[in-house]
Amino acid sequence: MSSIGVQHEHGITVAKRRTAEQLLHDEGPYARLLHDLVSMAKAQGASDIHIEPNEQGVALRVRVDGNLSLYKQVGSQHRESLILEVKRIFGLAIGISGRPQDGRAALPALRLDLRVSLLPTHFGEKIVMRLLNLDATFALADLGFTGVERSVLEAATGLEDG
Repeated sequence: MSSIGVQHEHGITVAKRRTAEQLLHDEGPYARLLHDLVSMAKAQGASDIHIEPNEQGVALRVRVDGNLSLYKQVGSQHRESLILEVKRIFGLAIGISGRPQDGRAALPALRLDLRVSLLPTHFGEKIVMRLLNLDATFALADLGFTGVERSVLEAATGLEDG
């Protein structure tokens, strides 16, 4: 998350934090690209987004039903700026590269929580965003447990200890 200065009546400037959701709605081209990518991934029911630097630039991939497919390839001139924008939105250390980093962001308007991991690679930092859809629900019966297994699991989840 980044901060903006807010001037108060006594001439004191106080930093006000902006949320990841607010940062995704910025007018810059990389914020728009990331907003479109996350929105499209949510609409398709994707489980994760991969931003993979390669020789040609950066491959933007989306995993839907276990299949990782290419959404868009952007040129190498955009590689660093795109990575920096992800770091800015997720509140990661911009000055650190070559080391793994993890972060998260809530996007209430999209009903998503995102987990992000950055890993160093030969061509730059690879980013994986896990989409946790807040609208997704499931029942134990849908998981394929037998009646006995489901009863044991339900009993175990009701215990106060252990």
